[in-house]
Amino acid sequence: MTLTARIVKAYLAGNALTPQALVAVLRAVAEAIGQLHRHENDPSAIRRPTRQQIRDSIGDDFLVSFEDGQRYRMLKRHLTKCGLTPEAYREKWGLPKDYPMVPAFYTRKRAALARRTKLGQYDRSTAKPRSDHALRAAAKAAAQGADPRATEAAYGA
Repeated sequence: MTLTARIVKAYLAGNALTPQALVAVLRAVAEAIGQLHRHENDPSAIRRPTRQQIRDSIGDDFLVSFEDGQRYRMLKRHLTKCGLTPEAYREKWGLPKDYPMVPAFYTRKRAALARRTKLGQYDRSTAKPRSDHALRAAAKAAAQGADPRATEAAYGA
């Protein structure tokens, strides 16, 4: 069932109309939906935000979406629901290439967490010692003058 028919059907559920009035309502609804589709597919119909509106959309702990006007902590997740990539969103709304997808507070919070948990660092003092098999294979490869990581001898073959 088309959108026009569903809207008119819902309208008729609560209203009684004459056949002439029904035709007029159908035409009006169909025309309104047609205008919506024309504006939706016309990129020039989108009113681009001003520089001040762009600045106001970036808070320390939120970003305001130009798609729906809501505040978000992670804009990328919202954009995925809208069927947009960050690049397409920036292009659609005329935003600068460095427009953030995450607020500054959240970025600082995640960076502090990464530093506190030593993410990306490897503490070799707590590493497990090499197995006897690995040590023997490395010694055998070294005796043959080969790189133990590049030969099958390192794997006991």
